Amino acid sequence: MARLYEYAASNTKSGYFLRGGSSDGNYTMRATDLGRRLFDSLDYDPGIVNRERGPRIPSQLQWAMYDVGLLKTGDSEPSGTGIDGGLDAEDAEITEEMIAQLEEFVLGEDSDREEILKLAEILDIDPKDDSLTPIWELSKFEGQGIVSIFESKLDEIICTEDAPNWEIDVRHTPEIPGPEGTTTFHVDIKHPEDGDEIYTHQMYYVADENSDTPGLATMTKVPVDVDRRLRIDRQRGRVLEAMSHVPQLAGIYAGDPTVELNCIILEEVLD
Repeated sequence: MARLYEYAASNTKSGYFLRGGSSDGNYTMRATDLGRRLFDSLDYDPGIVNRERGPRIPSQLQWAMYDVGLLKTGDSEPSGTGIDGGLDAEDAEITEEMIAQLEEFVLGEDSDREEILKLAEILDIDPKDDSLTPIWELSKFEGQGIVSIFESKLDEIICTEDAPNWEIDVRHTPEIPGPEGTTTFHVDIKHPEDGDEIYTHQMYYVADENSDTPGLATMTKVPVDVDRRLRIDRQRGRVLEAMSHVPQLAGIYAGDPTVELNCIILEEVLD
């Protein structure tokens, strides 16, 4: 497998590249701007040559990116296995979570780009499909992709410079998955110093005549005084802000954002 690197600031070149080797010798593949965004979307942190070793890139992913034009070489063509069919989640290098992230990337990019169309073909998805899957129809596996996006956004807006150490955990419960089902996202937010001060915000969707109106219930282990009520309201606002990014990034329908939510607070109920 090749390793992912980024050119040092002192180099005349910039961007990401792969450095690998084969029976024909060593080779370098330069990532296009779109290829760089794909690596970023997969949370790869490139190394710097002679300073920090870069992460290994799964061979299937490398050759898929090369085949669709997200990785480029010079005059010589590197030898490789190429891609025969689609990406295989049974391969130890490729996880189902990675495939979900790749699908999210494709659905979030320009569907007219040739590279995106080719990558969509490998993934067997339609990047131009305007029909969005409702959030309450997500399976347990599909929900994990939403959890990843949701938790990342929450970390950005809750763990600020003024309050960096809040512990955040997001879980997804597809209670009754399907067109007549329900789904719930549990957001646990724990105080960095007081382990008893923990808030669980449950954002739930029900597939019925009120499905465009998600509910938000907050449970606590401590009595709700004025200060804690203000904290709960701020956290709820940030939970909603984080969830507002999910539909576009994941290509799903999560209800009408203009409709007022049904919100309740249940105190001293957490174990």
